[in-house]
Amino acid sequence: MNSRLLKDYAKTRLSVAGYCVNSNLPTSLCGSSLSTRSRLAIMPSKLSKPLSLLALLTLIPIGLTSCATEAEPETPDTTDTGASEQQPEPEPEPEPVYVQAPLSGISYLEDSNPFLEGPALTAKIDNYPPARPQTGIGSADIVYVQRVEGGITRFVSIWHSSIPDTFGPLRSIRPMDPNIVSPYDGVFAYSGGQDPFVFASLETDLYNAYEDSEVGAETLFRNEGIGKPYEHTLYGRGTLLIETHSELPAPTPHLNYIDLENRSELSTANGTEFDYFEITYEEATSRWDVGSGEFSFDTQGMALPTGEMSVQTGLLRTQDEEIMVDERTGVQIAAKNLIVMNTTLDFSFKDPKYGSVPETVLLTQGDGWAFSDGKYIEILWSKESRTDHIQFTTLDGDPLKLLPGPTWIEFRDIGNSNEAGMDIYPKPEPVEPTE
Repeated sequence: MNSRLLKDYAKTRLSVAGYCVNSNLPTSLCGSSLSTRSRLAIMPSKLSKPLSLLALLTLIPIGLTSCATEAEPETPDTTDTGASEQQPEPEPEPEPVYVQAPLSGISYLEDSNPFLEGPALTAKIDNYPPARPQTGIGSADIVYVQRVEGGITRFVSIWHSSIPDTFGPLRSIRPMDPNIVSPYDGVFAYSGGQDPFVFASLETDLYNAYEDSEVGAETLFRNEGIGKPYEHTLYGRGTLLIETHSELPAPTPHLNYIDLENRSELSTANGTEFDYFEITYEEATSRWDVGSGEFSFDTQGMALPTGEMSVQTGLLRTQDEEIMVDERTGVQIAAKNLIVMNTTLDFSFKDPKYGSVPETVLLTQGDGWAFSDGKYIEILWSKESRTDHIQFTTLDGDPLKLLPGPTWIEFRDIGNSNEAGMDIYPKPEPVEPTE
């Protein structure tokens, strides 16, 4: 009932009481013991209809008067049931899950790097002076350096942790390439080559992307107008190649990488310190200096957000006495690990135009060196078959364990009249200050 009705109800009660007094009715009829119902019964009908109706409300047994004048405010129940204090414990934040890239050993937050689920991209990269600087090579997981005819070198670059939008320039296949690239599966890009070498690569499980096979596909293109001779202008579109052949399997792990919380497990931990070393091929020189390089992961081997770099100790590459940079970034090429394999060359293949085409013999075993974290040791290597990875061990036969990050592998040819020389320069002794 609203406030207006309550006011009218109160007036009705006063009207009934006033009538009793003014009409000189007996006390028995108007006394306080007489109910409101009885009082109304003796009142004349001259009471207004609204008042009569309101008076009738007094007959409804709802205890209105009592509620309005006598009810006390309810006291809240303060009984402690424990429900308000015993709130459910919040769910703990799930621990982040990291996965290790199979070819670089870099750790990525689970599901943060879609490339890890896809195939690897391998490419035959030109290293002739007019072809430099190369594009995309600075982000490769693994790079092989091989001697070809004329004593010059070329690269076999393998990407998986990161796929470059553009890479190159590309050059032709050589007889040892199928033995290098087969264990990585995925896509193999090159410009072309002599039929025996191309046919050998087509017999592998890789997708072969060369200039004739990619006509109209836009996956390979001539990047003319960049100031390079035509034969050094063939480039590839990495992400497009991987998207086009996403059904190919991801690569299996190759090298063994340590957990950086246990650096004592690094195979070179007890090795010999060095300052830099050089490999002198017939017509090319590779030099690696211990220094500060830029890397796409932090000092714990965790991938950084795209575009961020961390300056850390690594091995910095110089090619033929010039700092080698990636054309895309302008940053000097840096590696975390460098492996030198002593290898032999097979000159049995004769080309009518170019003469002997050397093949690095890989289905065998040999020795070499591993350089990492400013130290080096002697190692052993072996390869059982075309599809097997090259295995590296210490002289004691333990698996070679490396730092997460880019690894370069140089084939140092020995046992021929123009074998590659190698010089390791020790770390200089600290100079004591003079008084």
